[in-house]
Amino acid sequence: MQLVIASIVLGNPAWKWLPVVAGLLALIALLFAYHNVRRPFMWKAALTTLKLLSFVFISLCLLNPLWSQKQIKPGENIIVLLADNSASLNIRSDTTSSRGEVFRNALNEPEAAWKTRLEQDFDVRRFSFGDRISQVDGFEALSFQNSASNLQTTLATLKERFASQPIAAILLFTDGNATDQASGESASGIPIYPVMQPSNSEVLSDVSIQNLSVSQSAFEDAPVNVVATINFQNMPEETCTVVLESVPLEAVETNFKPQSQMLVMTNKSPVTARFQVRPTKAGISFYRLRVFPTAEDGAFDDPKLSTEVTLANNERLISIDRGDAENRILYVGGRPNWEYKFLNRALAEDEKIKMVSLIRISRKEAKFDFRGRAGETSNSLFRGFNNEPDAETEAYDEAVVIRLNARDKNELSGGFPKAKEELYPYQAIILDDVETAFFSHDQMVLLDHFVSERGGGLLMLGGRDSYRHGEWHKSPLKDALPIYLDRPTEKTTGELHWDLTREGWLEPWMRLRETETSDKKRLSSMPAFTLVNSTREVKPGARVLATVKDDSQQEIPSMVVQKYGKGSTGAVLVGDLWRWTLQRGEESEDDLAKSWRQMIRWLVSDVPSRIETSLEWTQLGQIPALNLKVSISDKEFQPQDNAAVNLTIHQPDGTELTLKADASLEKAGLFEATYVPRSAGAYLATINVVDEKGVPAGTAEVGWTSDPVAEEFREVSINEPFLKVLAENSGGELVPLSDLENFVTTLPLKEMPVTEVKITPLWHTPWLLLLAIACLAGEWGMRRWRGLP
Repeated sequence: MQLVIASIVLGNPAWKWLPVVAGLLALIALLFAYHNVRRPFMWKAALTTLKLLSFVFISLCLLNPLWSQKQIKPGENIIVLLADNSASLNIRSDTTSSRGEVFRNALNEPEAAWKTRLEQDFDVRRFSFGDRISQVDGFEALSFQNSASNLQTTLATLKERFASQPIAAILLFTDGNATDQASGESASGIPIYPVMQPSNSEVLSDVSIQNLSVSQSAFEDAPVNVVATINFQNMPEETCTVVLESVPLEAVETNFKPQSQMLVMTNKSPVTARFQVRPTKAGISFYRLRVFPTAEDGAFDDPKLSTEVTLANNERLISIDRGDAENRILYVGGRPNWEYKFLNRALAEDEKIKMVSLIRISRKEAKFDFRGRAGETSNSLFRGFNNEPDAETEAYDEAVVIRLNARDKNELSGGFPKAKEELYPYQAIILDDVETAFFSHDQMVLLDHFVSERGGGLLMLGGRDSYRHGEWHKSPLKDALPIYLDRPTEKTTGELHWDLTREGWLEPWMRLRETETSDKKRLSSMPAFTLVNSTREVKPGARVLATVKDDSQQEIPSMVVQKYGKGSTGAVLVGDLWRWTLQRGEESEDDLAKSWRQMIRWLVSDVPSRIETSLEWTQLGQIPALNLKVSISDKEFQPQDNAAVNLTIHQPDGTELTLKADASLEKAGLFEATYVPRSAGAYLATINVVDEKGVPAGTAEVGWTSDPVAEEFREVSINEPFLKVLAENSGGELVPLSDLENFVTTLPLKEMPVTEVKITPLWHTPWLLLLAIACLAGEWGMRRWRGLP
């Protein structure tokens, strides 16, 4: 937008016709006077013009011309001096002062011309910021110890604070390495003028951890993948060492042996370090990742050995939650079979899985009808043995079911659960070779609710009484299964060979080898199967992960999964997977056992517990804070509001802090507590829940790390592109520190919130009369020069 500094205004615009008429008459008179003069035309034109201009300047005074000038009102417009007080300002090269020292010296120079001029024209306010903003009287106390540069929050705070005041601009003294803003979008709406120092990035040597990701898969033993991106700046083409080590919370000995890798440092592009970790204990574990040039081993103990500009970005803390709760699985079998034998043997090796079994070993016999005495309903063969028939008198017509691996004598003592309180403590259900007649209608509805409402896992195995053969297409559970059972399918011919689909290759728990090549070799050597429950179609949204092909090359789904409500369901359609183990060589790996463990790990991986926790970083005013959310469910997995939730937080310095979580208005059963980490390190929170009757409802743990310094030193060079975008988006510009005095001189000429207009009558100024006299004198001089009268 173009700014008009000054303009000429006519005080008597109604008289503007008078100078025009007088000028025309003067022009006619001058033309007539010089008409008979024998001189060149250019001379006559010049003489006419000079005399006419003198007449015009004098006649303009009749219009009362006014000089209107717009200028700032001294002391009314606010200028904010905003200085970064974060730790990244301590970065320095070998031959210069630190960035912070350069800014501090410029801001504290007592007789600086730019400061004097600024204070004459503006109302100057001074602020410093790091993890929070503070108003200061001067910048002598800048220490550059803050572990964060919350620039976005600071600008938003200034906008709110000066919302109703005439703030003109912000002079920003920073290196541009903000920890709370990835783009240069200004949140202030105020012109921002970042003051730039000369960049010294070409002399800064640094090794830093740029990105760090932690992921846990459903592979056997639940390995955790740690992937770190390492960046190098002005480093020699040598090797660096990356070390991953355990960090015990309370000096507890761990069996984890540090892992290390050696990478070649290159300034052209970042390199990636990958680790696979198997925590030595259940629950929350903490690890530290460090990177350093191999030649500078020991620099963390003695920083003088390091050639880097800082070591603050060379390490990161990692929190890994392996989970410490035992996953209980309920297996329901219609008959003893080989599948159960190998499944039970496989899961017995997994300390995280506990499978409780309910197996029918004999179907119920027909009930005989003996003619006895009138009114007698029991078998007359028992007459004389018991005077009063008991509950076992007619037990011969009931199925015989045995329990295996039960927790105590009460677990499943009444057979398959009939109420939510009995079924919902399990995380998953496996149905194997069992027909619908084994369950009552209410029990099958309960199974459906177990998956859709409770969020449990359901897996049906193949067999002669499974799927359509067990009339599951007529049951209330048919919607939960991922395949259609209501239409007969074609019979298979010959042997069946297992293979993974494209989606199956993408699921880690379906693969058993580290590489695709070795897994394809394994698939080619798998034994053939003979029994499959064929289906023509899978349901929309279901995913086919594996298929089998018969001798006619007919492809039939063999492993299908889907999401159902809050839970997941799976269908293993092959009925003789046990052949996989029976036909393997003596020295071959037990791939079926590994496959069972990984499949069950997938089945229970996303099943919610009664106490679910989550962490969310937020702002408590200007201070970064952590919002701890705890979702509580009752025994029927309905939201539970009437509960007391207490959190005991173990802090890095060894102290403990107890917080009470309050019920949230966001949704039922949700409790929240806000915590402000005061120092960097590893944090562990223990959550204790007590119901409305004072009975303990369970405990949980959640861990996290706070490492703000690592984010502060993510970049060590001055972030000029960010500052440039920030200035342009706000209507400001970059200001070199060496040009600060010239910039402050031109600052009053820019558009300001508060201005005043100064008006001066031009006919009161001597220069208008001097112009008229000069024109007359020029005209007279030219005439006398040529000898004209």
